[in-house]
Amino acid sequence: MEWLIVFIRFCQLKFNKMRATNHFLKEHNIGLQIMLVAIAVVFLCFNIARPLVDYDEATYAKVVVDTLRSGDLWTFTLSGHGWFEKPPMYFWLAMGSIKLFGVHEFAFRLPSIIASIFCLWLVFLIIKELTQDPVAPIVAFLVLLFSPPFFVFLSEMRMDSGVILGILAALLFFLKGWPKNKFLFWVFPAIAFGFMFKSVIVFLIFPIVLIYSFFYKQWVWLSSKYLWRGFLLSAILLAPWHVAQTLRFGWSFWNDYFVYQVFHRSVSTLTGTNNYYDYIRILWLYYSPWLWLLMMLLVLFLGLALSKKWRSKIPWRQLAAPSLTALLILASFTLLKTHLSTYILPAFPFLAMFIALSFCYFSSVLRRYAHLLFFAILILVVVGVFQSFAAISIVTQPYVGEEKEIGGIYKSNVIDQKIPLYSLDWPSLETLSYYGDTSLEYLNPIAVSGKELKAPFYLTTNVLAATYFLNNQGIPVGMYDHLRVLYVGRFLVLIYSDKDLQMPVFSHQ
Repeated sequence: MEWLIVFIRFCQLKFNKMRATNHFLKEHNIGLQIMLVAIAVVFLCFNIARPLVDYDEATYAKVVVDTLRSGDLWTFTLSGHGWFEKPPMYFWLAMGSIKLFGVHEFAFRLPSIIASIFCLWLVFLIIKELTQDPVAPIVAFLVLLFSPPFFVFLSEMRMDSGVILGILAALLFFLKGWPKNKFLFWVFPAIAFGFMFKSVIVFLIFPIVLIYSFFYKQWVWLSSKYLWRGFLLSAILLAPWHVAQTLRFGWSFWNDYFVYQVFHRSVSTLTGTNNYYDYIRILWLYYSPWLWLLMMLLVLFLGLALSKKWRSKIPWRQLAAPSLTALLILASFTLLKTHLSTYILPAFPFLAMFIALSFCYFSSVLRRYAHLLFFAILILVVVGVFQSFAAISIVTQPYVGEEKEIGGIYKSNVIDQKIPLYSLDWPSLETLSYYGDTSLEYLNPIAVSGKELKAPFYLTTNVLAATYFLNNQGIPVGMYDHLRVLYVGRFLVLIYSDKDLQMPVFSHQ
């Protein structure tokens, strides 16, 4: 209960006694970290048992379940076919999680939650390594936790938390290796760990290391024997799974694993758009209140840079390293042809570091007003909490609950798994497939217009398309009166037919 005592005592302190506060925070640093981690656990686990969503949680969950069912944990399968799109680490952790807790949504998400908490803790430690200010690590931790994109996506079943963890761990070991060379041994193993989550994305660490080396003028690591010994360990960690897949599947493994998932995403638009302002729009819409603070800080530093009196007092290297790192990540993924919201998640820890280090600078030069700065940050954190929960409501697909229910109905009714489940004019198939434990076949309305559908079958469709079969009360009409309606929701309908069905002639509009 040390963290609770720390929290109570901290709340009792007056913010205008910053020296006493700083002394208190240094004295109870471990308890403070435990308290922050507890806060992160509470918030990141909010609604952790919600239904799995399309693109891509439900697919990942089905890979885990199908692979466990196959008994071959070394090679992943999806609906009986080999699946090579991602490295194995997250899936192995998820398998362990559902072995412990059962096949539940929270069990699939638990590895991501744990990795996200470690990311927050590493950001705390990195700022602690770079500055003596005891408040700045707290600021970095809270800013990152309540950055809406980080809060939303890293509490889902995604590989991003693991690769960010690898990047931050490698950076921390790199920084700690400057005064104590032995820490450099763990840089490459941390990179290997991140690689086993999301492949080459972890290689962002290499330009990051160069940025920090340039600004801090630290190049001794290039000749460190510990660093290169760690490289050998990382090769040992990476080789077994990749060699095994290559020996077993040859080029087909590398075609899916690298050519399609990495190369094609870089040079072609597989999903979304390739507009160069995509990520600016995402930050503008979903990164409040921190985007406004960043813009204000940039204006302030620009003004100070123009002043001869203040120019030399600004810790440029501390501020430039994380800001340029974030800019590098944003620019790199902007140049790719495939733009997904999750790609830029590695930038948010560095934006949080920049904000925290800026706070450290201004609180040191404005000591009389340091308590007001801290109070202002706390207000922004509270705003960030509300914005993060608002972002969850925006990105959460409102129809996944119905997809889960329909999948459950199909699974409980179908004893013979050969009875197909079709999806008419509803292209979001992953959640239905997972909860129905089947492979859906998508029916394009124009392609099946006027054609016969062989019975027996189950058919799910949106409520608008269902009006071709059902009246306003959800009752089959006309030539479709033999259909059995199993579910009618706000978005979706599920029907069953034991007779061949002549499909309606659908409009081309």
